[in-house]
Amino acid sequence: MTDEERVLSCQCEIRRLRSVVRGYEEERRAFLTWLEAESKIPSENQAGLSRVKQYLDTYLYQD
Repeated sequence: MTDEERVLSCQCEIRRLRSVVRGYEEERRAFLTWLEAESKIPSENQAGLSRVKQYLDTYLYQD
């Protein structure tokens, strides 16, 4: 494989990985929107949903 072929191969892989990341970011936004809406609905699960949201905000989704 020539250097040019390696570069093209790496560029294709970078594009693929960026697409995967975009997909996960979209899923994350959709999940956070759902979680936000659900955590505002009074129910037996209110405390649990609030705790999950707090955990995600604190540890996983720090931007």
